[in-house]
Amino acid sequence: MNGKNRIQRVLPKLKMFVLMPFKDELLEFYLSVKKHVEYMFNIDCKRADEIYWSSSSYFEKIIDSKDKTDIVLAICSGGNPNVMVEVGYSLGIGKQIIFITSDDPNDIPGDVRHYDFLFYDISNPRDFILDHLQRAIIDVCTQRLNIVRDSALEESV
Repeated sequence: MNGKNRIQRVLPKLKMFVLMPFKDELLEFYLSVKKHVEYMFNIDCKRADEIYWSSSSYFEKIIDSKDKTDIVLAICSGGNPNVMVEVGYSLGIGKQIIFITSDDPNDIPGDVRHYDFLFYDISNPRDFILDHLQRAIIDVCTQRLNIVRDSALEESV
């Protein structure tokens, strides 16, 4: 059994919710990220338009999805107000967020500027994914594992 299969058996399948403006120029970038995250990490990666159909309102489905997600990837390029509202909600419920942007650092909205941002070039998603995003996902997963381990240790005492 190779290492990837062994990890997949031990860890529950994580979920990543992607917050992003729905712009044509970001679609290829998103699809590259999604493909890599799902293949390399066995993480279910979705954005709002991929949420299951139900009779709930669109906003209720987004809230429900964020409540059930493990990692939030926030593409904050352009300062889209809808993305910023969803970021605020995600922060409010304690979700771990990976912030990314292609904007100049001075154009990042002031209320989230103090967070670490990964900067990407939309014309080169592969390098961004391999050099930056992959490390950030590993860091977030490691933090989650440490929390689970610490909780288990406390329960055994």
